[in-house]
Formats: sequence, structure tokens, C-alpha cells
Amino acid sequence: MFCKHYILLITTLLLLASCQGNNNLVDFCEMEYSDSVFLAPNNPAESPVCSSSIKLILLQASEQSQLTENVEKINRYIIDELLPNTDGAKIEEAAKLFVKEQMREFANSVKNLYYEDLEYFYENNDQTDEEYEENKKFLIERYCYESNISTEAHIGYADSVVCYKMLAYIYSGGAHPVTVTTTTSFSLKNGQPIRPVDIFRAGTNSALMDRLTKKLMEMQNAHSLNELQEMGFLTIADMFISTDMLLEPNKIVFHYDPYELAPYVYGDIDIEFSYDELSDLMNP
Repeated sequence: MFCKHYILLITTLLLLASCQGNNNLVDFCEMEYSDSVFLAPNNPAESPVCSSSIKLILLQASEQSQLTENVEKINRYIIDELLPNTDGAKIEEAAKLFVKEQMREFANSVKNLYYEDLEYFYENNDQTDEEYEENKKFLIERYCYESNISTEAHIGYADSVVCYKMLAYIYSGGAHPVTVTTTTSFSLKNGQPIRPVDIFRAGTNSALMDRLTKKLMEMQNAHSLNELQEMGFLTIADMFISTDMLLEPNKIVFHYDPYELAPYVYGDIDIEFSYDELSDLMNP
């Protein structure tokens, strides 16, 4: 769940902060929005401060290209499918709406819990105790939630693909933050996301998963599947073909988030192939 917020403290809106052209096909434009809030506004000196920010890259067709319609399809997909809580939003309002919705959800689900914990703390802690201030500080820090989303985009394979990556960092209590990376390749020819089923021949799933497993073994210097599993990989779930796939200019990248192939300590895992390595499995 993404971080949520209640009372607005600071609002900064930077629309279309920068645009960079790429290969005369599309421009990449950044929309940026951030909010910080006091969870207990009547006592800001001792209140958790929650924050949310987003740097959203969208596409703009260059004047000399004929890609306006397809670029609009890609932007629509990014907002409706990749960006939480913004389905149907206007492009120029998507970043702001994302943060505002997080604040609203925070108020609905977490604010009361904080006040309950605070009341319990006061009832069960003596102000003369040496650890009183430290324990109170710990309680406040537990509710300093944070959500940050950043995006990256560039031209990929054969100048006909846009490689798009969205990185979400969310801390809402617990032992560690949650990080989620979503990668999508878009076709500039039709404005649609490209999935493995679109580029690999029917009946090749088993062979592709086998190559993904062998490549992961190479990455970890494992000589067998058992050795790989002893390291912590593929113990909870078997290998699968990730739909988070980037068609880079010179390679194909399959992305896996923490826990999908291995424990959290291993972080994100990207399995990469040259196009030649997979050419026999791909559609002509």
C-alpha cells in the first residue's frame, strides 16, 4: 500500500519542468509534484511528518513525427495502468491527483491508528522514565511514512520502442521499505505495450524459462539448480517469464522485484540477453 496523507503542509507543483528530444521521434517531459503533511497538526513539534513525491515522465510527439495518436495512447496507459489512483485523470493533473489520493487514503486508514497508539503510549509510559523521550521519538518515527515515485524513459530497440521504468519506494511502517519497479516497453508503431507473447513464438515458454534459469545461474556463479536454490533463489516459486520486459537497443531485460525470485536481501534482479541469444525463440 502506498503512503497516505491527511493535512497539507507544503505543496509544490512543477509542470513540464523539462523536455528532452530523442531521435526526432518523441520528447520526454517531466511533471513533478510533492506534498508533506503533519499527522497531528495541532502539535507539529511532536507530530509525524509524512511525505509523498512523484516525478512523472510522459511523452510528447515531436513536430516532425507522425506519432501524436500513438504517443497519446502510451501516456494514457501510463496514467491509467501504471500510476495508482489516477485512472481517467487528465494528463496535466495526473501527478497532483496521485499525491492527493495518497493523502486521502492515509486519513482514512492510518490516522486513527496513530492516535490510538499515542493514547496507549501516554497511559503506559512514565514521563520520568529515562527512556520516555526515546520511546516517544520511536513512536513518532514509526508513522513518518514516505512514498516516492520516479520514472525513466528512453528510446529502445530500432528507434521504434520506448523503454519505460517506474520506481516506487514506499515506507509505511515495518522492518524495511517496499520497493516496486515496473518496466514496460511500448511500441511507437501502435502505442501499445509489448509483452513477451508479442515477440516470442508460441510454444517457446518452456525453452525461454530454461534459459532464464540458466542465465540466473551464470549471474550467481551457481553450477546447478540445487546450488542456486541453496543460495535462496527459486525456493518459494519456480522461474517465470516476467512481463516487466525492456527491449533495449542491444539487449532484452527481464525485471524481477524483491521476493519474486529470491529473498528481499537480493533486491531487484534483472536478467539480460542479447537479441542473438534469444533469436531462435522470437517471431520473425
